[in-house]
Amino acid sequence: MTKIIAFAWFALAGEALADAPLPAPPPEPPPAPPSSIPAAPPPAGPPPSFRQAVRVDLGIASAIGFAGATYSLSPAPGFLGELGAGVGASGLQLSIMPKLVFGASTSRFVIGAGASVGIPGVTIVTNNGPFMSNVNEKVITPWFNAEIGYDYRSRTGTAFLVAGGITVGLAHGCAESIDSCTELYGLVLPQIRIGFGRWF
Repeated sequence: MTKIIAFAWFALAGEALADAPLPAPPPEPPPAPPSSIPAAPPPAGPPPSFRQAVRVDLGIASAIGFAGATYSLSPAPGFLGELGAGVGASGLQLSIMPKLVFGASTSRFVIGAGASVGIPGVTIVTNNGPFMSNVNEKVITPWFNAEIGYDYRSRTGTAFLVAGGITVGLAHGCAESIDSCTELYGLVLPQIRIGFGRWF
């Protein structure tokens, strides 16, 4: 009899445990507030759109002579205008040169062609002396200049240029500083220049 009662009690206890609800799972932790999530660094923006530059140039037979300064303006992408003044073998050099620009905003290749003039100019041999004798005179000397170069502009505005090309004499006469028998007009000379400055 005791065994029957014990069996019945265990049976009832098992049914009660089976009918009891399962314990609820532990609650999930709340999401972290947006302020605690580290934000991804923003992508690097495009380089500044510099349109103007001033530069100090050093050269040999260049558009600004041996040393000078230039001002550049880029009115539209792919185009650049340059004005310069310096000192060269033909005196004060004044130059103007439009350029085409190829490449990225910081590293670019430039191709330019323009004109310059030397004042008072190259000393030439003339026959303007007494009885048409030879004398040395200075003549205002125009030049044609063409060059190709590499132009670097940093994001902070630092400017660097290296260029090379040719310069062609456009004045008539025999240049004393070159050869008394060499006609200045059409004389082709190699040229090179480097420059440092700022874009803004």
